[in-house]
Amino acid sequence: MSIRYRLYFSGFSIVEILVVVAIVVTLAGIALLGLAHMRDRLSLDDAAGAMVFHLEESKARAVAGHGGVSHGIRFADDSYSQFAGSAYDENDDSNVLHELDPRLRLTTDILGDEPAVVFSRITGAADESVTLTIGLRRDPDTRRVIVIGPGGDISYGE
Repeated sequence: MSIRYRLYFSGFSIVEILVVVAIVVTLAGIALLGLAHMRDRLSLDDAAGAMVFHLEESKARAVAGHGGVSHGIRFADDSYSQFAGSAYDENDDSNVLHELDPRLRLTTDILGDEPAVVFSRITGAADESVTLTIGLRRDPDTRRVIVIGPGGDISYGE
């Protein structure tokens, strides 16, 4: 009787295996969702950091009098361009285009015809105060905000 009992009850039943598989699949799904969200946040942080760097770079070029002209950045929904001069010229070969990750969107509070900020020579003052928001397209509440003050000071936060 003991040999028969051992043969009959050794191993796992199909129900036990299915429960373990369901638990593993559920945990893997939760982990993948968390990783995707973290990837989006890292992409957002990288884009905001790069934009702050390029804003500071344009301001520094203006202060240094690079090329004897002002420098600025023009903004679009999915990109921004660094340019030399007091206004953006789309035909200028010296413009440097920076494209955002397709998951991100850029918005500004600039009300004028030209969505750009220009830093003046020598002082680095901005021609107007600007608030830039880089956010996730699928989750507008996840965003980073960059503020350019009238003196050309650039601040970054959430």
